[in-house]
Amino acid sequence: MATLTAKAPVEPDKSGAYLHDRSRIPEAPPASRGQLLLRHAGIIAGVALSLALTALMVQTRATWETHRDWVTAAALVPMVLAGVTLAYLYTRNKSESAALGTLCFVVAGVIITFNILRGYDTEGQDNLRDAMSIITAVFLALGVLFSVIGYFMTEIKDPTRAPDPQM
Repeated sequence: MATLTAKAPVEPDKSGAYLHDRSRIPEAPPASRGQLLLRHAGIIAGVALSLALTALMVQTRATWETHRDWVTAAALVPMVLAGVTLAYLYTRNKSESAALGTLCFVVAGVIITFNILRGYDTEGQDNLRDAMSIITAVFLALGVLFSVIGYFMTEIKDPTRAPDPQM
């Protein structure tokens, strides 16, 4: 029996084994593939965007004539960070916060495509290819910056909240 005179009700001896009997709780219905994909859409999108941005960064590095092998390792973490923040913003339907970062990455992708195509036509030193590589690197850096700023602005204005309990 519960002691109701204490500050908090205390029941030292549980009356009834039903409280901890797991056999009376029904099993959750199995989740379909679609439900699992929807549940993990943010993680899947984050990994996909991070891989795409990393590939864009590696391709930009490949267009340089001089060897700067540290660039790939140094830029890997910001590209992954930008991919995860963009995926987070898009899965929260905050595309207006992700738009500027996405635009910078799209522009960088277009410029690097022209850079690669120009590389098929030229050999040796090419100032236009160097300029395109520099512009691509600038747009990649701006894309990371705007993605992270968009994330923080979204969290400041409309922070993520836990869902309401289902009762």
